Amino acid sequence: MMTVNGLQRVFVTAGLAFGLAGFCGCSASLVGTWKADPIPQDMEFYIVSAEFKDNGDYRAIARETGGETRNLRGKYEFDGFKLKLLRPGAAPREYPATYYMTGVLEIKSDQGAQRLKKQ
Repeated sequence: MMTVNGLQRVFVTAGLAFGLAGFCGCSASLVGTWKADPIPQDMEFYIVSAEFKDNGDYRAIARETGGETRNLRGKYEFDGFKLKLLRPGAAPREYPATYYMTGVLEIKSDQGAQRLKKQ
């Protein structure tokens, strides 16, 4: 029979393991191809699609007001709370971001929030 102290240790250990699993390898959770879902209707600039690679590289297609598209590429960092995009010759951009285990990435900006769905 397990004692109360033994049971507490089991719950604490399981909680720590689960918590650390959520923080370790945060960038790894983004590896793959993502598409805007739904397409933001009220944002002047949003990401249509993005590919995040396990070596830290990314490629994205963004759309601006008027339907003009831009190809973006560079390095990315994701710590579970912020998505940082680094492009050669441009200032780094940081966005509050949330990854949901359902395969959704929510990225926030001054214009609002958009959701990308993993393909």
